[in-house]
Amino acid sequence: MKIIAASLKQLVCDFADNHRQLTEEITTVKLDESKWTLKEIIGHLIDSASNNHQRITRLQLDEELHFPSYDNEKWLATEKWNLLGWPEILHLFKYYNFYLSHLIEKVNPDCLKNRWLGRDRFGERIFSLEELVTDYLRHFKEHLEHFETRLKDIHERKN
Repeated sequence: MKIIAASLKQLVCDFADNHRQLTEEITTVKLDESKWTLKEIIGHLIDSASNNHQRITRLQLDEELHFPSYDNEKWLATEKWNLLGWPEILHLFKYYNFYLSHLIEKVNPDCLKNRWLGRDRFGERIFSLEELVTDYLRHFKEHLEHFETRLKDIHERKN
């Protein structure tokens, strides 16, 4: 867990340092109705941190957890990330993930097999706490790549 926690923290630091100067104009560009803005991509990662904060904590208190599913499109529509300033979003993203890194580093090893019964894009699934933490880092990296690709697409369209 310590390696995952350290990797997460380093990714967050690097991302925040590299994207601090992005403008509101760039971060709210919607290339197409079906594509998320840069703010929405990071908003989704904040949602993920929030949901996983609850899962990681609760799975150390109970051996089995039933937790509501997460519908990213409905959450994004409700939260209206594009109306918040980029500095505020980046700050929340950075420090919420710092806290999640702390939680991951300090996970009780005796709880790693505790199970979350939930849904993902493939349907009903059972995840151990260990699988959930490992998948969080994979998902995080996937969306950072998504962000970089979208940023590149925005710059290409702008020029």
